[in-house]
Amino acid sequence: MHRDIVFVGAASGWGAQDNGCGDGPKTLVERGYLPCFQQHDRSYCPPLTLLRPMNSPHATPLEVIGQFCQQLATTVADHLNNQKFPVVLGGDHSCAIGTWSGVHRISRHHGQLGMVWIDAHMDSHTPDSSQSGAIHGMPLATLLGQGASLLTDLNGQQATLDPKHVCLLGVRSYETAEQQLLNSLGVRVISMAEIQKIGFSHAWQQALSIASTAKAGFGISIDLDAIDPIEAPGVGSPEENGIHAKELLEALQTLKQRDDIWALEIAEYNPYRDHNNTTAELMAQLTHALLNEETQP
Repeated sequence: MHRDIVFVGAASGWGAQDNGCGDGPKTLVERGYLPCFQQHDRSYCPPLTLLRPMNSPHATPLEVIGQFCQQLATTVADHLNNQKFPVVLGGDHSCAIGTWSGVHRISRHHGQLGMVWIDAHMDSHTPDSSQSGAIHGMPLATLLGQGASLLTDLNGQQATLDPKHVCLLGVRSYETAEQQLLNSLGVRVISMAEIQKIGFSHAWQQALSIASTAKAGFGISIDLDAIDPIEAPGVGSPEENGIHAKELLEALQTLKQRDDIWALEIAEYNPYRDHNNTTAELMAQLTHALLNEETQP
């Protein structure tokens, strides 16, 4: 990694039923879990840009998230234009609509963008299929061009992601409508059941091979609920029998020398559900695993 890192705190919980994750980025700062890095023969402590949604009592969640994701997209694109590497820290996973729309504004000049989406859920509802209406259950569908135009059209009518370059990893909780949508689009989903059969390392290589076929490179979006809740309790929608943190950390370490990764996103940290800062510490470890030039003890 040859670019300076910048943190972007996506401090919104508007897309989730439990909006405590909106305080995730602020809590990471207050508890001292924003990591420093050893890069370019120096110690580097990245700055943080903290973004909050507008405070409007009359706005709908869709309107608030639309405005927030537009702001986030602009911030991410600006950092990329300044040769920085954005690490977006959420906040609920609807922030992904803004993160990757911002990346797309820059990456589209190089070709299509790939994605490794690490999540317990498919995040592929649309407003028509979602019973809860929670927008953090919709970001992947949105980025694939499906759903509310206020969110799908942040960059015009062109979809941010091409399904043939997208792979979901760690899925174990979903609804039929989501599965049908992803099947119809041809998105590869590697469930936890499949991971248990083939092993995480093999599944990881499959996901990378799919995402890295995109000409422009790829991004990594991690919903912390993909990880087993024993190791990552601080999430709003925990699902049992998840990815082991050690395996994900080791997988991210294999990417240290790659220059085709645009950004890293880690979402759904809910400090009010964390135990002894276990999940906050894991977030720091995940960023170190991918981005620190020295191996952490």
